[in-house]
Amino acid sequence: MESFKMLGEKELSELPTEELKEYTLKLTRYARMLEKTAYTDPLTGLRNRHALEHDLKEFKKKERTSKDKEKTHAFLIVDVDNFKGVNDNYGHGTGDHILRRLAGALEKNTRVSRGQDRVYEGRSYRWGGDEFAVLLVDINPEDVPYIAKRIVNGIKSQAEKSVKALERLWRMKGYEPSDTERNLLNDIRNVSVSIGVTLFEEQYKDVFRRADEALYKVKQKGKNGYHIA
Repeated sequence: MESFKMLGEKELSELPTEELKEYTLKLTRYARMLEKTAYTDPLTGLRNRHALEHDLKEFKKKERTSKDKEKTHAFLIVDVDNFKGVNDNYGHGTGDHILRRLAGALEKNTRVSRGQDRVYEGRSYRWGGDEFAVLLVDINPEDVPYIAKRIVNGIKSQAEKSVKALERLWRMKGYEPSDTERNLLNDIRNVSVSIGVTLFEEQYKDVFRRADEALYKVKQKGKNGYHIA
């Protein structure tokens, strides 16, 4: 991180006007950098759990119009299925690489256009471990299942693409993979996500608990799907 020396009141008062302007600009940039670091997950580059809690508080302050009130908000917990085995069998380096790829797929599949007034820029977060979260603000309720299903299918597609890319590379190089490497491909193929979804309006107090309960129901039904509480 870039270092920055904070000046005291006396030092600031002695600065020439141009130097004071330059100092102010540097201070602003440094503050933004600190905020980004505090709210960013270092592994995936997604916003982190602190950022999610901040965003929830911020949009609660926003005054909603009558048109906004026809819409709702959605919170999604996205849990990566069968991921513990990947970390246990192949190490955290492999697991981290897969998480980064899944994070990219998650961001891609939460940006959705379903018409002129139905363009959604879902906010994706690293919830912790092998869990992610998505916040959908001012969304038509009927579009929530579409986006949840899109995420489920998009993650599955990304897992399959990763496997095929590695197989293609091995063929090009004439490489014969070991049994362990073949097992890794099968485990990546089995990666999917379970999503617990809850809808809410102004009050978001219980959204984490409700989404977690919805996620549990997906796991009970066999994973690789979603449930809306």
